[in-house]
Amino acid sequence: MEIAAGGVAEYQFLPSQIRDIQNGVKGLKQNAAKSFIAQQPGVNTVSIRLSVGDTLPSDAQQIKIIPITPAHLPPVQLPTVTPVATPTT
Repeated sequence: MEIAAGGVAEYQFLPSQIRDIQNGVKGLKQNAAKSFIAQQPGVNTVSIRLSVGDTLPSDAQQIKIIPITPAHLPPVQLPTVTPVATPTT
């Protein structure tokens, strides 16, 4: 029996992962912070907004990370399965 199946997964960040990212980028220049965040599991796109300068705060609690939910998930392409006739008795 062949059954076509597929799925799309959305990564969920744990609070501990958010804290680890905040601690990992504190005090970094914007470009270094973007590179660091882009290397984390589940990250696809990185956008950083700073109110002043190009260096993130040295206090991790002043860094706000907002995971976003994608507006559109990609379509799932299922393989074609050709039905096979089964003899009846």
